[in-house]
Amino acid sequence: RGRHEQALEALAEAREWLHGRPIMSAFGGVVAALEATSTAALGDTRAAAQLLAQANGAGDTQEVAVAVARLRLRDGDAEGARAAVAPYLDAPRTPLHAVRVETCVVAALASDALADHGEAAAALEQALGRAEAGGGRRPFLTEGALIAPLLGRQIRGGASHRAPAGWPPRA
Repeated sequence: RGRHEQALEALAEAREWLHGRPIMSAFGGVVAALEATSTAALGDTRAAAQLLAQANGAGDTQEVAVAVARLRLRDGDAEGARAAVAPYLDAPRTPLHAVRVETCVVAALASDALADHGEAAAALEQALGRAEAGGGRRPFLTEGALIAPLLGRQIRGGASHRAPAGWPPRA
């Protein structure tokens, strides 16, 4: 919700409390991705990249791939962003439904930045379908003004999943 300092404090506390417990090995990628996202939002993209590199060393996860893609988009590397999430588009490997939706949203943003509007539309349609099936609103709200133009284009082009397309606030 935009309170990144508080998020980092909560994540540090959770890490300390859960240290050595099996849940940390199962969800370590999620925690690293959240830490990196908040760290990057606070302007420290170098530290965010280091967090993600450490997380990738422990095993590649879809959550980390999405965070890497977001960081690459932020740095203007749309091709790198698309490459980071490409392996996860058709083979969801995470139990977290929102991450499956986020993967498609980030792929759509990367494709749009590369002016590959057909691929952006396909990824966005996939995100909308997954969101409609599971009620995943957060990935659209997180991207806010960035995803709004793509959603508008998708609606005008005849989106199959219209209900989720109305979620992001208008910029």
